[in-house]
Amino acid sequence: MKLYNSNNEKDVKEITALAFSTPNDSLKIHILTALNGVDYPAASAILMFYDPLKFPGGTISISSTILKLCQSYFRLYT
Repeated sequence: MKLYNSNNEKDVKEITALAFSTPNDSLKIHILTALNGVDYPAASAILMFYDPLKFPGGTISISSTILKLCQSYFRLYT
């Protein structure tokens, strides 16, 4: 089982809402890493999908695992 699958819906909604509501970009990343299976690169990728104009992909190389995490999140929780 992938670690990110062990996050329950309530935690994902609360943690992402908190991360997206803070104006501090560094804190957004730190908050997102509270989710199981979300490290700094995964948190950066989530923010890139959340607000691509503010967090452009640029040189970020997204692995298939991170891409699946982001796709799962936005399919389930938005």
